[in-house]
Amino acid sequence: MARTQPLELALFHLPKPLYAWLTPYRFCLVAIALFPFLQMGSSLFISVQGFLLLVIIAMLLVHKMTLGPASVWLALASASFVVSFALHADVTFNFSREIHYLLGGFAACWILSSTLKLAHGLAEIERFSRAMAIFLFGFTLLQQLLMATGTYLVVPLDFYVNSGDPALAARWIDHALVHGLDVHLRASAFFSEPSYLGLVATVLYYLQQINHDRWLPLPWLVAFGTSVMAGTSLGLAANLILAFFFLSRRHLTLVLITTMSLLAIAFMAGSMSDIVGSRIQAMMSGTDQSTNVRISFPLAILSLTWGTQIVGIPITGIEEALNHTGLFNVNGESPLQNGIFNFLFGFGLMAIPLMAMLLWKKNPLFILILLIIGNQNGAFFELDKLAMYTLTWIVTPDNTPFFLNRDDSDAYTSRGPNS
Repeated sequence: MARTQPLELALFHLPKPLYAWLTPYRFCLVAIALFPFLQMGSSLFISVQGFLLLVIIAMLLVHKMTLGPASVWLALASASFVVSFALHADVTFNFSREIHYLLGGFAACWILSSTLKLAHGLAEIERFSRAMAIFLFGFTLLQQLLMATGTYLVVPLDFYVNSGDPALAARWIDHALVHGLDVHLRASAFFSEPSYLGLVATVLYYLQQINHDRWLPLPWLVAFGTSVMAGTSLGLAANLILAFFFLSRRHLTLVLITTMSLLAIAFMAGSMSDIVGSRIQAMMSGTDQSTNVRISFPLAILSLTWGTQIVGIPITGIEEALNHTGLFNVNGESPLQNGIFNFLFGFGLMAIPLMAMLLWKKNPLFILILLIIGNQNGAFFELDKLAMYTLTWIVTPDNTPFFLNRDDSDAYTSRGPNS
């Protein structure tokens, strides 16, 4: 009797040359090169992030990565999904979008339960990440210098997947031109918003630092500086948190981080632009719109749903289900701007075992970067986030202590930077 082919191989056969090309090393190079264009395309699936998702799935298949926990994840999440829709039959929702989120979680679990890791070329990946980080820093600086003269260098609307987003920089500029307004924008490089730029800068810093047992100042300064110019609280907080866990415990390093942080905050508040200074004041007073729709209002929603919605609420119908709370009447912005909260909203208490399957026996530093990525706007399992999860997972060693210092060097089990 002929031997039964594994499901993955039966579904997907590739010619030998393409099979040989689809290695984690080459995926990392391609993904890093495409980072500035991650949000660009004509639709969600016909886009840079859609292309990277196809490469990820092909890589999982040709390397014979079994579904493993992903099958359990899909079964459990699907059951929760069906019950949730049955309990909220009176709510209008986008079924295709809900399926997209469900399958995105399945793909994430499949990726994170795989053994895809770099076998070589780590030093090249780090150098490539550094070059891309410096490129984004330079472009962000150019944007800032031009904006100081009243010239706005932004990506055209039609280049983005979310071209209909009213918050895009080009749309703000068009609005200002039509109405004769004086508009103040934060730099966002090639991305639709400054916080996305801060997230990408953070991921590039992680790629350069994770396999080193000493804190690297230049990659951190580049990532932090990019976030400062973008005025993004996500980038600033994420890079400070990563630096804290990556620092070498030397007093000089700690003093450097603290000093640079204080100088950056003073620079943003005092001399960068009026909008950044006023935004910091708004954040401190609790009136900042961006902070509210990403943290304050989602927390309020969670307090209403946690413990009562065991299987969650369909995420595209949550506004209708909870409209009576008044939390969604925030100048046209929905308080569903945080991927982690959206995961909790969508699955309720079921999010606990589902998240446990994603994080089971993972490197604690990888868990940290996964939560940072997930904290960005939108769904926890959006296509661009799947590309980031895959990229960081491939370069992360299996076991790394939270704090990397000389005392830990003998126990440090990662691949060295020249492997």
